[in-house]
Amino acid sequence: MLNQFTGSQTFKPRLIGISEVQHRISRGKSWIYAKLKSGDFPKPIQMCASKSISWVETDIDDWIASQINASKGIPNIRATNQFNATGLE
Repeated sequence: MLNQFTGSQTFKPRLIGISEVQHRISRGKSWIYAKLKSGDFPKPIQMCASKSISWVETDIDDWIASQINASKGIPNIRATNQFNATGLE
């Protein structure tokens, strides 16, 4: 989206729920939660006092790309996003 004040591109993060994540990676909830526990999957965020969690879409996209690269023997180079909701580099 073009910022009307500066003329530059602005990034609008999109949050996706567990159903969308499951669909994108073709895995079930238990697999996702096991990978979360082991630290092998992007961390979700929790909004306010809600019990539901969401993932930043680009974090999931980056994870999928890293899995594809790993399966092809390509070194894992993290995609650079303008926004990183987890705060991890």
